[in-house]
Amino acid sequence: MKPNGTKITYEPADGVVYSLDELTNAVGGDFELVRVMTDSNMNPASVAYMVVNEDGHRLKLPYNDMATRLYKRARKTHSSVVGTVLICDLDQIV
Repeated sequence: MKPNGTKITYEPADGVVYSLDELTNAVGGDFELVRVMTDSNMNPASVAYMVVNEDGHRLKLPYNDMATRLYKRARKTHSSVVGTVLICDLDQIV
């Protein structure tokens, strides 16, 4: 999910699990995982993980409105998400 709202499909090279290099390349640098809910009804089955650039704010990456709304759905926070993010299931991560 890009900051401009564009959604792109990014599949693991092996079709199953993203490598560390793939995750790093997807968000443009070192990353961290953030647990999010993809369902606005907070359905426990809707848990996913957002891979974000851990230095995004320091690097002044562009604000990502869609990712920020998804992030805030599960938290009461004033924080925002910046840069390109990858949304995936935990079992897709090395």
